[in-house]
Amino acid sequence: AYTTPPSQASAACRMYVIHQYLVDTIARKGWAVHEFHGFEDDGSDAFEALNVAEYTAHLDYVASAVKAGDLWVEGPTRVLKYRFARQDCAQPTLTGNKLQFGTPSADCTKYASPVTYLVSTTDGSDPMTLTVQQGGATLPARRLAAGSYAVDADPTQGDAVIIEP
Repeated sequence: AYTTPPSQASAACRMYVIHQYLVDTIARKGWAVHEFHGFEDDGSDAFEALNVAEYTAHLDYVASAVKAGDLWVEGPTRVLKYRFARQDCAQPTLTGNKLQFGTPSADCTKYASPVTYLVSTTDGSDPMTLTVQQGGATLPARRLAAGSYAVDADPTQGDAVIIEP
């Protein structure tokens, strides 16, 4: 079994295999690590080596998923801090245009990290851009759909103000 090296499979088959793990991860809203072992041009005996053109095409595919808001690419430390901050920090209350955070718990402070919150307009407005100001920093919000946005704020840094520029 599995004696056909990738270089002998069709290009369509190879791209399906490379992309499908990403497609499945996005569909499941999961977390994944995708590991590659080398390139055909390296002259090494790498396990299931890729050619550089296919790897470049895959990276373009990954970038398009990130740009579409379907995928977040980050290293494990940032992902784990985010996960624990999401778990251990209380949800803010939204009053007007302000995300109000209570006093953070010790565990929340331990994993201090910006967390993404979903906010929507309630008056039918649909600003094309929003920003979030918190602790002297200004970050752009991400528009998800008409009147719907993803905003990042650190629950340990005080209240965050959502502003329509």
